[in-house]
Amino acid sequence: MEQLHSLLQRQLRRHHVELAPLTKEAQDLIEAVNSAYVEFDADRRMLERSLELTSQELLRTNSEMRAVFERLIYSSTDGIFAFDRECRYTVWNPALERLFGLDKLQTLGKSAFDVFPLLKENGGDRFYLDALAGKTVVARDGAYVVPSTGEQVIVESHFSPLLDDSGVIIGGLAILRDVTERKRAEDALRRSKAYLAEAQRLSHTGSFGWDVTSGEIYWSEETFRIFGFDPSKTRPTLELISERIHPDDTLRVQDSINRASRKGADWDIDFRLVMPDGSFKYVQVVAHVVSDELTKVEYVGSVMDFTERKKAEDRFYKAFDANPEPISISTISEGRLIDVNESFLRTTGYQRREVIGRTSQELRFWRRPADLFQLLGMLKYDGRVRDLEMPFLTKSGVQRMGLHSAELVELGGQDCMLAIMKDITESKELEQRMRQSQKMEVVGQLSGGIAHDFNNLLGVIIGYNEIMLEETGGNARLHGHAEKIGNAADRAASLVRQLLAFSRQQVVEKRVLSLNSSVEEMAKLLPRLIGEHIELRTTFASDLWAVKADHGQIDQVIMNLVVNARDAMSEGGKLTLETRNVHLDADYASRNPPTLPGDYAMLIVRDTGCGMDAQTQARVFEPFFTTKEKGKGTGLGLSTVYGAVKQNGGFVWLESELGKGTTFKVYLPRFVGETQQNQAGFPSSQAHVAASETILLVEDEDSLRGLVENILHQSGYNVLVAANGSEAIRVAESHPGTIHLLLTDVVMPEMSGQIVAEKLTALRPGIKVIYMSGYTGYKDRGLLDQDVSVIAKPFTRDALLRKLRDALALHASLK
Repeated sequence: MEQLHSLLQRQLRRHHVELAPLTKEAQDLIEAVNSAYVEFDADRRMLERSLELTSQELLRTNSEMRAVFERLIYSSTDGIFAFDRECRYTVWNPALERLFGLDKLQTLGKSAFDVFPLLKENGGDRFYLDALAGKTVVARDGAYVVPSTGEQVIVESHFSPLLDDSGVIIGGLAILRDVTERKRAEDALRRSKAYLAEAQRLSHTGSFGWDVTSGEIYWSEETFRIFGFDPSKTRPTLELISERIHPDDTLRVQDSINRASRKGADWDIDFRLVMPDGSFKYVQVVAHVVSDELTKVEYVGSVMDFTERKKAEDRFYKAFDANPEPISISTISEGRLIDVNESFLRTTGYQRREVIGRTSQELRFWRRPADLFQLLGMLKYDGRVRDLEMPFLTKSGVQRMGLHSAELVELGGQDCMLAIMKDITESKELEQRMRQSQKMEVVGQLSGGIAHDFNNLLGVIIGYNEIMLEETGGNARLHGHAEKIGNAADRAASLVRQLLAFSRQQVVEKRVLSLNSSVEEMAKLLPRLIGEHIELRTTFASDLWAVKADHGQIDQVIMNLVVNARDAMSEGGKLTLETRNVHLDADYASRNPPTLPGDYAMLIVRDTGCGMDAQTQARVFEPFFTTKEKGKGTGLGLSTVYGAVKQNGGFVWLESELGKGTTFKVYLPRFVGETQQNQAGFPSSQAHVAASETILLVEDEDSLRGLVENILHQSGYNVLVAANGSEAIRVAESHPGTIHLLLTDVVMPEMSGQIVAEKLTALRPGIKVIYMSGYTGYKDRGLLDQDVSVIAKPFTRDALLRKLRDALALHASLK
């Protein structure tokens, strides 16, 4: 301190200033300051030593930290590199080598633009420049192509400036992370979410999550749409749903949700929503517990809008109930009926309560139980069944025929059978009738064809037999042989007539008549025919309509039906003959082919005999079919009835049941028109007319043509002969004299008798025509309804000559 005082005095003397002598207080103060300085100096030296030691420790620590930092960089899975202000790479870790496929030795010290020539063109240089300008840049989703492999990778880059100790930018640091897989996963997740959203939109099904404890709710986009809210403006809450629930469903929905929430159980409920525009939606909410703890309950679930399905179901059930065909829905596993429509109940005779929940076996629906297993087998194999014919039973046990179709459907999570059945009982019966009718037509054509040729042969036999009878003279033995030949020929002719009656090709002469008159005439003869053990009753309609028919055929129909009834009542019974007027409408005709709608006079022949089974009824009108013992019948009686009625424009139906008798109903069309009266004043067939006229004979059968020509010559007629229609026309054109009468066969090859008559009538006006026919033939059916003269084959000589005399006498009287 004294030294400091002396130093200060010397300095002050230079400036001519003297210090006063130090006082006691000053000296004490200077000593205290000096002592403090000494202590400070010691502390300074100690501090310097401590700083020296700390600096060495820091250097050591910094070195360790630098090593750790370098290890982190080189072991990092992210690519890391540093660059200087000239963008030359100064640090390049192995991860970056793997990322870019470049060697560190080939990149360190080189410019980034030399390593990646396209860097500037792709705008990648801005990341380097921004970092050198002091900016931190984050680049996401950058696409790089690995030069060595050509593979594209997506990286996330982080560029930042690199500073020295004084804070000066000396370069930049970049961290690159390969996010290719992450981006692919994110894209896949994004696509999956988009697919899910689209699938929900298409299926009208949304999803939701609900944390019951916190009240937090998550809705998918489709859920928002279903409930009618905008997801950008709405936070989902239970209150929002409550606003939409139909008032009639609110309590039910709340109770169901509260009950399930308290128990932590799954729930499934459907209800109606009322939308802002007043329309309804039908939704089903299904929720599943995903966590069930004491303090937390969470649900995930789905919301399905089944409005369109509900409408479709409503339409389906309306169509289901309104469908005229019987429909049923039953389970595949047990076969129990879930539902049936009204048509099913009407057809089977059951009530709904008797059917629902029961199986078809319990209802005894199947006539053959094996049919059900066949139907199910086909359904499981193909998924559907189409038009399978199988019989079924009604509640009363009546068997009917059904056409069954079925589909395999899923209802309520279980496989079911949707079965549609068409009752084809009536159509099958109609089909059987039609088939029987067609069969009868075919048999009739065959019978007619055979009878035509047979009649020609019989005509020759009968004609020459008559000549032989005349020429036998007093030879009784030969005369007896000839008579037997004639009797056999007559029986053969009768048999042929029955065949022709069945085939509706018999030559007939129709006239207007009353069934009442025919039945009354026959009734006088019937008691002796049927016997005293059968009671005969007749009932006549007082205003019975007239019909136009062949009188002989009608008598034959009555006689054959009565004989058939008599044979069915061997032990006695009642036989009833009745006439009625009936009108058949189009509906009846369509259900009973080949019936035609219209007015009919009906003849009923009813007996109380043994009746017939279904098999017998199916064949009863077939020719030569009989249930009688051999030798008791020809089997042509009812076939003759069938053919005669059909030939006169009518039809016949049969109703019969074993042990309950048989009823035949004969329908003949009502005649509408003026009744023709027989013209008086015509010459009798016995009137003698000189046989000097010229007759043109046309017949294709050689033997019959020769016989008729012989008969005509013997009777004095001048005969012109032709074997066919063309020859007949040539003969008529070349003959110079008068041709009084054309005698022609009806059915001939190339040209029918009717056409021959038309041509000759035009060629020779006034010529008289007589047709010869064993049957009408299909081409000449209209011949029967014209005013023509027909002689039926086979005919006798006397019958032919009478026919000729009548025709020529009438011709002469009309001149």
